Amino acid sequence: MRFGLPTCLLKALILPKKIEKQNKRKDNYQKLEKQLKQTGEKQISTSDPDSRHMITRNNITKVTYNIQDREVIF
Repeated sequence: MRFGLPTCLLKALILPKKIEKQNKRKDNYQKLEKQLKQTGEKQISTSDPDSRHMITRNNITKVTYNIQDREVIF
């Protein structure tokens, strides 16, 4: 004998929360897409804006920094 709510009732309670979560994720991705279009960048790092996904060596890819020497004139 099973106790608790019927499966269809459980789904009815859980499904709206799952849909809301996915809609929030979609909204976030749409904001990122808009930001990409506005800035002209090809990628955005959500954890650190200065890092990029790059090939480091032997076709190994990592999220890392591209440090370039720049001549500083005082």
